[in-house]
Amino acid sequence: MEPLLTIGMATFDDFDGVYFTIQSLRMHHSDIMDKCEILVIDNNPGGSHGAAIRGVMGHFNATQPQFPARYIPFAESVGTSSTRDR
Repeated sequence: MEPLLTIGMATFDDFDGVYFTIQSLRMHHSDIMDKCEILVIDNNPGGSHGAAIRGVMGHFNATQPQFPARYIPFAESVGTSSTRDR
């Protein structure tokens, strides 16, 4: 099934921001999250938070498949503004 809405976020070494944003969406909007997907674009996948973000995204997919989440490593630019624009 195609998602009705994609919620995207670009991150640069911000594990806490990614984790708590996703948790908040799932807790406060659980009634519609089965129609949504979460897309995380990591602007520093080799950085100190990259492995943790990748791991938590895999954990979310394994334990809650009804809330699809995608992780895309994107090391071509620095910062999140240019990543969001692209």
